[in-house]
Amino acid sequence: HMDGKYTLHHGVWILITMGTHCLKVVGETTVTRLATTFVPLMYLFCKNHESIGACKMISAAIQETSLHCFGEKLHPGALMSDHSDGCRSGMLSIWPDTPHGQCWPHIIRKFGEGIFCSKKHPHFDVIPDHLRAIYLSQTPEMRDFFINEIGMVWYSWGSKWNLKSFW
Repeated sequence: HMDGKYTLHHGVWILITMGTHCLKVVGETTVTRLATTFVPLMYLFCKNHESIGACKMISAAIQETSLHCFGEKLHPGALMSDHSDGCRSGMLSIWPDTPHGQCWPHIIRKFGEGIFCSKKHPHFDVIPDHLRAIYLSQTPEMRDFFINEIGMVWYSWGSKWNLKSFW
């Protein structure tokens, strides 16, 4: 998972982290639950924010670090980032055959803040259900089906948002 931490900045420099998510046990022995946690593996302070070059640099650096320290390259099972072209492109430049997913908490939070679509949009309350359906698709074919079907609904609203390129 890669993300820029805009609240952890120094002037125009931001912190980009790359790491992995894992399960952890939380609570006492009588009341326990599983939760996820992010374990950072690489940091990069960067003026270019989440540019393709910066994200390619951190991806290449983590690959080289793994090779140097463990004698083999990383082979991630999946890649994850928010809706950042730089993160997606940077990671896929190093691991081109690895599936990439978008981070649901980032997408739905940014949507709720009105970043992807105006909060005054007449269908603002329905769109999260559409995005959730696409996100929870079990196969690429199912995702493409939902994108096409939901896209036709959006186009009937007069939306100029290209759902296929967004997703």
